[in-house]
Amino acid sequence: EKFKTLSNKESKLLDQQSQQHERLDEEIKNVLSLTAFEEAKLAKGQLDERQSTEAVKSTIQSGKQLREQHSKLQKQKERLLRELKRAEAQLRNSKDELSSATLTFEKLQMK
Repeated sequence: EKFKTLSNKESKLLDQQSQQHERLDEEIKNVLSLTAFEEAKLAKGQLDERQSTEAVKSTIQSGKQLREQHSKLQKQKERLLRELKRAEAQLRNSKDELSSATLTFEKLQMK
């Protein structure tokens, strides 16, 4: 009878210990899962940060290229304006020369 009682007590203790181990195992699994999840979030955050950094770098590079293109176009515009002014001046000179030549020709015809 004592052995049965002792056995029952031991059995109950073993059951309790087994349940405690199961709970601890479950808690450990939960902590490991949470840790893995947090590590994954951290890695994703670092990836997002890296992608964000790359996007910023790309935007800065695009801005630089746009400024360079704008500068080139501005210089080209200024050069074309100078050429236009030069061509207009040549046209005025040619008109003046033509008017002068026409007057000279008319004077010669009158004589």
